[in-house]
Amino acid sequence: IADAAVGVTEAVNSFPRRARCVYVSRRRQGGGDTGLRLVSNERSVERLFEQRGHEVLHLNGLSVLDQAAIFAHARCVAGFEGSGLHNAVFMQKPEESLVVELAAFRTHSTGQASLMQAINAEHRVVRIPADRETRRVDVERLHRRVLALRLHASKACSACELPQDRILEYERSSEL
Repeated sequence: IADAAVGVTEAVNSFPRRARCVYVSRRRQGGGDTGLRLVSNERSVERLFEQRGHEVLHLNGLSVLDQAAIFAHARCVAGFEGSGLHNAVFMQKPEESLVVELAAFRTHSTGQASLMQAINAEHRVVRIPADRETRRVDVERLHRRVLALRLHASKACSACELPQDRILEYERSSEL
C-alpha cells in the first residue's frame, strides 16, 4: 500500500493536466456492466457541462495513476452514478470539493453518498428523467436542475464556472 501511495503522489505531482472541474463521461465506453447504464444522448450532457466550465473526461484508456492525478486536482466532479465518480477519493482537498452525481437509471445510490461522507466531500444527487428503452435522458430538465444547483455559488466550483456576467447571460438565454 505504501508503494502505491508513493506512486499516486508522484503521478499527482508530475501530471500536466490541472482541471478543477470535471465531467466523467461514459460515452466512449463499450458494453459490459456499464452498457446497462450508458446514455444514448450523453454528448448533449457533455456539452451542457462544457458550457459551465467542466473538462469532459473519458476514463477508459487512462491508467489508475493518471486518473488519480486528474482527480487530485479537481474541486468539482460531475457524472452519472457509478465507479467513475468513485475516483473522487483521490481529491487532495475533499472537504473543499463537490461531487454531483447524476441519477437516471437507478432509484438511489447509497455507495457514492457513503464514500463522499467518509472523505468529507459535499455530495449532491440530481435525478433526471430518462427513457429506459432509448437510453436518453431529458437534457432540458437536467439543464434546469443543474442551474437550480447554482454551482457557481459553490466554493468548490467558483474557479471553473463562467464569470458571473456570463452566467447570468447564459441562464437568461437558457430559460426553458
